[in-house]
Amino acid sequence: MHRPNATDQLKKAKAEAQVIIEQANKRRSQILDEAKAEAEQERTKIVAQAQAEIDAERKRAREELRKQVAILAVAGAEKIIERSVDEAANSDIVDKLVAEL
Repeated sequence: MHRPNATDQLKKAKAEAQVIIEQANKRRSQILDEAKAEAEQERTKIVAQAQAEIDAERKRAREELRKQVAILAVAGAEKIIERSVDEAANSDIVDKLVAEL
């Protein structure tokens, strides 16, 4: 019968410690991989939200610009009409519009 001596016990303890260290390293790698994946998902989500906000703001800005251009065009047309249409022509235009309505 073999009785474990101190050297055998030390070898066994070292082997067990090595297994524990390997398991801890695997778990550490797993945790890091999971954290990286979660961070990448969060980054993708934040970028998508930011792009959606940018697109919405761009759309709002374009719409506002269209409104301003339309207002300026109408104002410009009114000024041109005021200068080029005399009272008789104005009356004639109004009469034609009323007849068409």
